[in-house]
Amino acid sequence: MLERLETIYRAVQQAPILDQAIRLPEVLTIAGVSKSTWYARLNPRSPSYDPRAPRPFKLGTSDRSPSVWWRSAVAAYVQACADACATYEGGNA
Repeated sequence: MLERLETIYRAVQQAPILDQAIRLPEVLTIAGVSKSTWYARLNPRSPSYDPRAPRPFKLGTSDRSPSVWWRSAVAAYVQACADACATYEGGNA
């Protein structure tokens, strides 16, 4: 699975810069999870922590600047979760 993530990462790095910074509501829509679930996946102290989850970044230097994520990173994360689930389910057959 790490190889798959590296492949996605390389593809994103080589793609033309057409990506978009998206705010939390859109992240939640793409990921299909609640706000609390998403932030639990980002929190290393949470049992739901997922180190694959993309980290937000600020659009400015102020503490009040909005946090955003790259759309492609969120999509790659969802795809990696789906791939892992498919691999896991395939292994139980």
